[in-house]
Amino acid sequence: MHKLVFGKDNQLSFSSDKEKYYSIGFICNSKNAIITNEDNEKRGSYTDARRVRIKNTLNISAGLKNALRDSNRINCNEFVDYLISEHNFKCYDDVHITSNFQDVIQTIPEEYVDSFKEGYEANN
Repeated sequence: MHKLVFGKDNQLSFSSDKEKYYSIGFICNSKNAIITNEDNEKRGSYTDARRVRIKNTLNISAGLKNALRDSNRINCNEFVDYLISEHNFKCYDDVHITSNFQDVIQTIPEEYVDSFKEGYEANN
């Protein structure tokens, strides 16, 4: 089993690998979510924050739904760092973090490709 709990306060938790890879697919689709890096240190905050903003909550996984905060955002640097380091998400201008279906699906274990695709296509 792969890592299912993310964040120093365990704010993002998945019940299974299947749910995690569904969620990665969901986030990979720009119709559902955008990811940004907020340079908060320059504004006097303690650290920068990487935020997943959910644009469409229809068909969202329980793990993502439970992590939602104000304005449908998820604050979890560890998870976004995981998406970048393990799943080919890219930070292209120090602010926006993007993904490409073909680049990400290559990183998904074969047994979870269907879950990833289901999440990606959830609101198409």
